[in-house]
Amino acid sequence: MCSSIKPLLLKLFFNSIPFYRRTGGRVIYISPDETEVHIKLPYKWSTKNFVGTIYGGHIYSAIDGVHFTLFLRKFKNKYILWDKSSTIRFLKPARTSLIAKIKIPDDEFDAIQQELKHNESVERTYTIEWKDNAGNTVAQIDKVLYFKNKKAL
Repeated sequence: MCSSIKPLLLKLFFNSIPFYRRTGGRVIYISPDETEVHIKLPYKWSTKNFVGTIYGGHIYSAIDGVHFTLFLRKFKNKYILWDKSSTIRFLKPARTSLIAKIKIPDDEFDAIQQELKHNESVERTYTIEWKDNAGNTVAQIDKVLYFKNKKAL
């Protein structure tokens, strides 16, 4: 399959499956190498809470599973992968649409594979920032992913 089609299909997958659509988030960009994803969380009636800010559950759920999916696609089921834990810090009320840019560094895939040659498992923490229309950080999410060699089972 043409490599330029794969990111488009992944974007369509995210934006069309019901459990992701209900988060309110929309994937608006996936890089050709599938290492960068941009997500928009619109400020609208379905994402607001009763005090007029974006509901925290939407802020978290719109990015949940993105890192997991990117690593799973890159490693092609070679390792066991768990989305182990997350921590969210709400820094200010979200009263505009938000954008999150998730970028996995180019050398991260190789670094994990190298570490798994010498260790049974690896944990990595990735920080995602949600920014408002003015570019201010509204929330930060730390996601811990766990990688394990299937050979170690």
